[in-house]
Amino acid sequence: MPSRAVPCSLCGQMFFPASLKFHMKTCKEKQEKAIMECPYCGCRMPQAELDGHIRKSCKDAKEARAAAGHKDSTPAQGAASEDGDPPARLPDGRVPCHFC
Repeated sequence: MPSRAVPCSLCGQMFFPASLKFHMKTCKEKQEKAIMECPYCGCRMPQAELDGHIRKSCKDAKEARAAAGHKDSTPAQGAASEDGDPPARLPDGRVPCHFC
């Protein structure tokens, strides 16, 4: 008999459908609080704030460095794009790890 468990779209763990909605609430809160490192400046902050930080702070710093004639290295996979946009998200909303 096949398992009735379904995967959480955020973390991939398996849960029964009745439990999944409760898990997803806590999983989302936990992932938003996870500390991430900015791929451009190395600042550490909660994941929920990282996209806004990259869009505002790192884009400004990157433009200032470019105006000064410094060439930035290309960010790793999953990191922000060359124009300062936040990293591309997977279809389920997660951000690929830029280390892997």
